[in-house]
Amino acid sequence: MLRHALPGLWALACIPLFSLSTPVHAEPDPRDAGATVPEAVYRSPLADYRRFEEPAEVADWRVTNDTVGRIGGWRSYAMEAYQEDAAEPEAGAESNGHSGHMQH
Repeated sequence: MLRHALPGLWALACIPLFSLSTPVHAEPDPRDAGATVPEAVYRSPLADYRRFEEPAEVADWRVTNDTVGRIGGWRSYAMEAYQEDAAEPEAGAESNGHSGHMQH
């Protein structure tokens, strides 16, 4: 039991040492109007803004629509997802305890 408590006790014993190692900064009196303060630095959120540029070649939307129609549209993507779900597990695959949920 002591073996488990020892790291925590060691950390508690070191707290005073760590607090002594941190430097103490003298802060100016906030009521003193003549106190020196660090200069305020402003960095614009738009400083790294880059203008959007169109890609060099954009396919005609009619050609893109024809391609999507030729491959089957959204139904082909739905069928791919359905086929991946319906795939049988390998013969040597181990059960994870929840594998039977989708076999209704």
